[in-house]
Amino acid sequence: MFLLIVFSLPIVTLIWWWLAHRATSGHAPRLQRGLRVTAALFALFHITSLGVIIGSRVAGVVNPMPAGLLVPSYVWFFLVVPFVLVPIVVWRAAGETMAWWAGRRAKVADVPVVDAMEEDDSPVLTRRQLVLATAVVAPPLVNVIGTGRALAALDDFRIRRLEVEVAGLPEGLDGVRIAHLSDTHIGKFTHGRVLDSIARAANELKPDLTLITGDIIDNSLSVMPEAVAFLKRLEAEHGVWMCEGNHDLFESREGFEQGLKSAGLNLLVNETAVVRPRGIPLEIVGMAWGMPDSRRPAYYRENLKAALATSSNEATTRVVLSHHPHVAEYAAKKGMPLVLSGHTHGGQLMLSPNVGVGPMMFRFWSGLYQVDSTALVVSNGVGNWFPLRIGAPAEILDLTLRAPRTVG
Repeated sequence: MFLLIVFSLPIVTLIWWWLAHRATSGHAPRLQRGLRVTAALFALFHITSLGVIIGSRVAGVVNPMPAGLLVPSYVWFFLVVPFVLVPIVVWRAAGETMAWWAGRRAKVADVPVVDAMEEDDSPVLTRRQLVLATAVVAPPLVNVIGTGRALAALDDFRIRRLEVEVAGLPEGLDGVRIAHLSDTHIGKFTHGRVLDSIARAANELKPDLTLITGDIIDNSLSVMPEAVAFLKRLEAEHGVWMCEGNHDLFESREGFEQGLKSAGLNLLVNETAVVRPRGIPLEIVGMAWGMPDSRRPAYYRENLKAALATSSNEATTRVVLSHHPHVAEYAAKKGMPLVLSGHTHGGQLMLSPNVGVGPMMFRFWSGLYQVDSTALVVSNGVGNWFPLRIGAPAEILDLTLRAPRTVG
């Protein structure tokens, strides 16, 4: 399925070029030639860029092109092609099919074929030409606007403050602060100075704990030195703790896990650790990502079970670190009062808080949720694998834990 999608991307782009070529018919020769050359160069740029992106992934090259060239192709292939071009191609295919069928029926009945869309007295464009021109112009226009917006906000992130009521939280832990980071995706879009800004902003929160919920790197282990340096810049009174995400394991699970652990970093892979803010034990439960030959619900359950098997049972309050937020439903059954997650990027492309990619793909996608007695916090993430965000800004979460309020 993945290969089918990858190979379809240049094919759909070539179909767009063919539509653009057809749409220029009837113009003055010089204008027609200029438009056709422009469309051909545009398609050639994106298809070549896709080849570079795939080739660099195979070769382990993190930054194959400057962001100014890389971002347009990501926007084109991950936004414009599926959401703009595919509907246009389907529409055109349907139109051509209907025209063919009408022509066939007319030929059998010996009736002249009349195309209603051509019945237009406009001296400039027929109705068909206007529709076709719109279909040709819209995709590059969306690409340009999306690229401009992505580049302008690529290194931006916000501090989002949430108070989280945690069932059973001891009064002594009321007010404990957690800097929650997720999805840094250190690599092609998140590197260099922005990592310094992220570390500085997290440290300025003066958290009791800094907790990271996976996708620390984007895919290549070649960025591990930069990732380790970034993680070591983070400061919290009771330590920096983390779990892994799916992107961390793309190249090598063992390479990633050993790379962080050998650097002395607190990566929890189906493990627990006890910290003592204000002298009160608090257990951190870090879950692994995935299991071989297991469907997702199975490995949620089995990984949580494996992690809890390492518990010392010293603490009455536990914080589960899980890259995927749907673990919360299983954590709730185990009586876990708090789950921190990422993975969703806040929905990435959201028209409103409840309309967009987030609710299409996830039950929980951004912010604070209550799953039975379990509080779930889902971070939008502070980095990017896909550069354009709409209605889902990158963020560091500043969480304040609160003991349940008594009524009366």
